[in-house]
Formats: sequence, C-alpha cells, structure tokens
Amino acid sequence: MTMRPMLTAALLAATGLPAAADVYGDCVIEPAMVVEIGAPVEGVVERIEAPRGAAVRKGDPIAWLEATIEEANLALSERQAQSDADVRIAEARVELAQKEAARARELVSRNVGTVSDLDIAEAELKTAKMEMVAATEDRELAALSRDRAAAILEMRTIKSPIDGIILRRLIGPGEFAHSQAQIAQIAAIDPLYVDVFLPTSIYRSVRIGQNATVLPAEPIGGSYEAVIQSIDQVFDAASDTFSIRLSLPNPDHALPAGVDCAVSLGSGN
Repeated sequence: MTMRPMLTAALLAATGLPAAADVYGDCVIEPAMVVEIGAPVEGVVERIEAPRGAAVRKGDPIAWLEATIEEANLALSERQAQSDADVRIAEARVELAQKEAARARELVSRNVGTVSDLDIAEAELKTAKMEMVAATEDRELAALSRDRAAAILEMRTIKSPIDGIILRRLIGPGEFAHSQAQIAQIAAIDPLYVDVFLPTSIYRSVRIGQNATVLPAEPIGGSYEAVIQSIDQVFDAASDTFSIRLSLPNPDHALPAGVDCAVSLGSGN
C-alpha cells in the first residue's frame, strides 16, 4: 500500500483533528477473515439458506446435502442400539446354567450325580457367560454404530465456521457439491483489521496495544477507536515504510469493510 497524503489530509480536514500533533497514515478497512466454506462430503445440495448480506454465527447451518440414505441408516442404527433382547436372552441362559451347575455340584456332593455331568454343567455355564459378554459387546457396538451414523448424517449439514456476513453463495439447490466445491463465502467483520504503512522514522514510537483513531472516508465518515495488534518486523526498503495492523471493534456491524481510511496515532496514547 502506498501513502496517499491527499486522502489523509481530506479526512483530517473533515474531522477537524490537528495535523501537527499526531502521526498519520493511509489505510483500508478490511475483514478480519474471509473464508470459503466447502462440504466435508460429496452430494447434491438439497437446500441452501445463505442470502447475501445475512449475518451468521459460528455453527449456524448454511446448506444441507441430500441425506435420504444417511437418515435411513441412522434410524436402523438407533433401533438396533435400543434393542436389548439379545442381552436379556443371554442373562436368562446364564441364570439357568448357574442353577444347573449348582444342582450338579450338589448331586456330586451327595454321591448321586457323576463328575461327568458336573463338568458338562460347568462348561454350559461358562459358554452362557461368554454369550452374555458377546451380547453386551454387540449392544455396545450397536451404540457406536448409531453414533457413527449420526456423525455421517451431521456431515450433510454445512455450518458456518465463524461469526460473519455472507458475501455470496457459490452453489445452489440441485447442484452437485464435490470435494473441491465451495458452498458460500463468509467475511468476519468483528473485529475489522486495518493495515497501515508508516515511515520507518517512527518505528520506535509505536507499540502493540497502543490506541489509534481510524477515520473512514465518506460516505461512512466519523472516527473510531482501534488498537495496534501487530507491528511488522521487516521494513519495505523501497518505500522506507513498515506496516502495522489495527484491530477495530465492530460489534454492531455498523462499519463495512473495503473502505479507504486514514489513521491517527496520537502522541499521548
């Protein structure tokens, strides 16, 4: 970015700030971040709710992919996870095998039953317990399968990863969203970022956390307080300048991005 003294002078004159007391630089107000949202899975777009200019919060649904199969798989997995019939059958078998083994031990102790019968009863009890473990594990696997089906279905809903404003929709209902397709473009505008180029002669005079006044060009106008967020550690030798980045709060989205501005760094900040 090059310095534009005429723009700075005009903005200062409009706000009535004294030109002698502060250091000034030209700038542009930019979004803190612009992201293009893609789909984590491929599919046909069933619905999209991302009108241009709409405000969205992190986690808000933006679009939905067709999910008939995934919904059916989830319903099946939920039914399987809810069923405890195999576990109850295995419990009944263990209970019966315990009774048979106890009876066989009693008969052997009374010299009425045979050791062979006791061995068979104990083996059946051991088998019943193993079946009980297997039935319990199967139910746990069914629950995991249900969770997996739910996660797969959830991936068919495209959500905003940030708080921001919809810049544009990049796809529409009925279109196929492949692995490289972008669904929508979102700009984060709270805070806004302001990159300013300043002469290297004042490098030692600025610091992170220092206050600054941002003066947007008309028709926005006004003056807004910002804070220096970062200072470049590499100078531009050709222009004998360095850059700083300001963080400009914009909680009510009153300031648009892409506006020319001037920045005043007060000596008293």
